[in-house]
Amino acid sequence: MEGIVIVKVEEEDEDEEDHFQRGRNSTESSPPFLSQSTTMNERALLSSYLVAYRVAKEKMAHTAAEKIILPACMDMVRTIFDDKSADKLRTIPLSDNTISRRICTIAKHLEAMLIARLQSGIDFAIQLDESTEIASGPTLLVYVRIPEDIIVVASKT
Repeated sequence: MEGIVIVKVEEEDEDEEDHFQRGRNSTESSPPFLSQSTTMNERALLSSYLVAYRVAKEKMAHTAAEKIILPACMDMVRTIFDDKSADKLRTIPLSDNTISRRICTIAKHLEAMLIARLQSGIDFAIQLDESTEIASGPTLLVYVRIPEDIIVVASKT
């Protein structure tokens, strides 16, 4: 009898509105767990994305943010302002895995924006170039030219 799920359905005497109203009342009377949970500061999150964008733009290693950028920023803030302000920078998530995830998120967002613009019906020119590298195999390079800017998308296959 593996893989069989038995579900017991009971009839309810009350209507749906009473059921949802009772659930809402019980939620309102319960302790506010969500408001007490620890949330990341929105400015720290934005700062993390901005640093990840700069790391990707300069083609730096993901570890550069944690090992070079954060200590340098802390030194500058500590010198110009104070230690308390510099310690606030420690709340910015800049580990190598975090920066890597942020770069992937930014890339997916840019790809979605490109696809949306191409599907919007504007005129564009497209050029494809395929080449083969010795170590990693074929590479497809796609140039998309839109009248107001040039967007380059490269993907390896």
